[in-house]
Amino acid sequence: MRIKTKLMVVNVTNWIMLVTFVLIMLWMYVFIVNMTFKLNVFSEGTSTLFYTSILAAISMILGAAIINVSTNINIIADSKAVVDQTETPKNRKKVLLWALAVTIAIPVILFVSDNFSRMMHERKIVKEVENVISRYHKTVAFVAENAGKKEKVKEVAEGVVFLANQNKELAAARLIMIKDFQGQNAYIYLDEWSNPNKGVSNYLKCKEEIRKYLDSVFTKKNRAKYYDKENSALYFPVISGDNIAVLCFEKRMEYGRLGS
Repeated sequence: MRIKTKLMVVNVTNWIMLVTFVLIMLWMYVFIVNMTFKLNVFSEGTSTLFYTSILAAISMILGAAIINVSTNINIIADSKAVVDQTETPKNRKKVLLWALAVTIAIPVILFVSDNFSRMMHERKIVKEVENVISRYHKTVAFVAENAGKKEKVKEVAEGVVFLANQNKELAAARLIMIKDFQGQNAYIYLDEWSNPNKGVSNYLKCKEEIRKYLDSVFTKKNRAKYYDKENSALYFPVISGDNIAVLCFEKRMEYGRLGS
């Protein structure tokens, strides 16, 4: 094989290996940023597949193979290296600039995608909950009027179960009520897993931000909706006269569009 042909083969194979290796490194960097900051960009299946196959197998085995093969091919290409020495400094500078640009661009793109994905997710759950509330307003009014009444607890629980199963995109629904416990305000709830026959209250565990929101609803009759981004849940106040309750709808957890 002539030297020109050998050099052409070396160049082509080097570029193929270099591009492949760079892509693998980029995938690793993308997913590390995605998981470190808990971004909502990639689908769950893609993340799992990446960690079990790409990261474990391709990154280690293919990465080692690329370095090994590239080193051996470079021995053959040594003769060309002398000719290209004058271009090396400029090429290195370009590579470093491109690497820096890509390193900065990937997190920016991921954060923008994450914000867009979360925004679309919130719009969807608001639209779906409003649709259920509007369509089944009689059931909503019934559970609001009878929330906290012991003689109606079974019917109220049935109403909550009914609402929870009216949209396949909504994973669950619960009715949140206020209860006085030794002169203190506490929040209890009914959902499709509650057993009204037990006679034991299900006390709501929540972060301080949500507790403050519930306080504003039950003590100040705040009618504003509240979206919990962390748990993908929408809190929807239902007020009927002096009766106040909050319907909390949880949406099925969805990941970003990429890879789905």
